[in-house]
Amino acid sequence: MSDMTALLNDLSYIPPNNEHNEPTQGDIGEISNEATQATRNEFEQLYASANEELY
Repeated sequence: MSDMTALLNDLSYIPPNNEHNEPTQGDIGEISNEATQATRNEFEQLYASANEELY
């Protein structure tokens, strides 16, 4: 059990500053949101054109 505790302590460690942890969560969020929005727009266009063909 102490091995598991040590492992969890290692995994939950958060360094005091973020200088060595690039990219930051904010950077990841900005990049992934843009990609997600582009994919969503593309999906909505495909969905709309598929519905037009069906009806």
